[in-house]
Amino acid sequence: MTFVRIVTLCLFFLGSLFAKAEYNGYHIEFDLTLSSGEKVHGYQYLTGYIPTPDDMSLAAYVESRKDLLLNNPFADELGDYAYYQNRIKYTWGDGEEAEHFIFTLVDKQSIDTASVKSIAVLGIIPYSYISGVVSSHQMADTVWMKEKQVEYRTFGGYLCSYQLFFHEWNADLEKAVADAETQLEKVKQEIAQLEEDLKSVDGTENYEIEAKIEELTESLDQIASDALAPFFDYKVVIIDECTC
Repeated sequence: MTFVRIVTLCLFFLGSLFAKAEYNGYHIEFDLTLSSGEKVHGYQYLTGYIPTPDDMSLAAYVESRKDLLLNNPFADELGDYAYYQNRIKYTWGDGEEAEHFIFTLVDKQSIDTASVKSIAVLGIIPYSYISGVVSSHQMADTVWMKEKQVEYRTFGGYLCSYQLFFHEWNADLEKAVADAETQLEKVKQEIAQLEEDLKSVDGTENYEIEAKIEELTESLDQIASDALAPFFDYKVVIIDECTC
């Protein structure tokens, strides 16, 4: 799942990167007023550079574009338009000055845009889509998320690296981390040896070694992504950082 997300984001937002050389994204909090008079509070994350007319703020532009704000970019059962009912803020760091945070959106709901009479944007927070929460969460998790992490590990592949914040720790988790690190280190050692071999060959053999290095390098992200599976059933927050 994570690996597919990497490829999808890289392809989908490549045009945005050419237009504006940043990994742009915006967390948006809003209220919807429906034709029935009902008020709906929600959240959305818009990825990529959003060009706005010179005479309009970003908030005003988003309010005028319900198709943009409520667009569902994922192929799921909710249809073309959706939003999130809740947003979780996860923080980490050694103190207030060193605090980092990331949002993850939860409780996704489909919506009929024809029923939306108006939109009121309540807040916009710029946040790069280079980072995301890989682990799946619900509002009940915010209880243990507020507790101090008991263990912290990192590992990475080629385009992506992962931070793992453990709020519980046991022998099974320790073994899963060790297995992931061993798999990745084995491939990295193979790559290092092949790079050393390149110094003493040329011609066809050179191309064959370069091709093997490329193959192994590209496999690192899939290995890292697959290695995350054992952690999803525990109190663990996994944050990735991926570049295209």
